[in-house]
Amino acid sequence: MKSRSISIFLFTFAVLALGLQSVSVIRAADSQKSSSSSANGDLFKSLVPVLRHPRCMNCHSTGDYPRQGDDGHRHTMGVRRGGDLPPDERP
Repeated sequence: MKSRSISIFLFTFAVLALGLQSVSVIRAADSQKSSSSSANGDLFKSLVPVLRHPRCMNCHSTGDYPRQGDDGHRHTMGVRRGGDLPPDERP
């Protein structure tokens, strides 16, 4: 009976220790997440000018076709967005 009580005590102690360890790991992850998210925001802010560069905006525009040149005129080869059809079924 005494060994059973010791086993129950050790099991309970182990469960509590693991629970406390989990809480400290979660808290550490949360604090690291908040600091890394601000660093990620800074990285994104430094990337925005690159994404808004005219050469990127020519192809990745809001229209139905890519653009060319500094003035953003229509692509001379008649390139258009594909739509929902697979490539082999497009007109």
